Amino acid sequence: MGILLYATNLFASNIYTDKVNSFCRKAFTTSGLRFFSNKLLEAYYGNSIEIQLMNQDIVFESPNFEEFMILRGLKSDKPILEDIADTLDENKTFYDIGANIGLYTCTIGKVTGCDVYSFEPHPKNSKKLSQNAERNNLSFTLVEK
Repeated sequence: MGILLYATNLFASNIYTDKVNSFCRKAFTTSGLRFFSNKLLEAYYGNSIEIQLMNQDIVFESPNFEEFMILRGLKSDKPILEDIADTLDENKTFYDIGANIGLYTCTIGKVTGCDVYSFEPHPKNSKKLSQNAERNNLSFTLVEK
């Protein structure tokens, strides 16, 4: 357990560095240690991860490694999300094509209050998307195609 806590602290303190990103991709994903990386994320984040955008807290289910990398992408997607949010209000509609686990669906839906239609064909991602939308009290339409 001590190794897990040490790794968790090391991982958390350097979470947004390219060196850690590269290490995690190689060590956890390609070497088959996916289970360890998922446990590491679960130990650090618990059952959810919270992101703030435009004074709104958006909550996502505890991510596995692949989902964490998508959520980590918010760092570079933030300006795009803010630009999109600036053009939308509750009277408009937003289409999220390839919604995955709902980064754009949950963020745009919560920040703007507009109608959101999410298209995601993969059943596992659709389920996680629905869970994330529920955590954010978001009403949206999911099209699983």
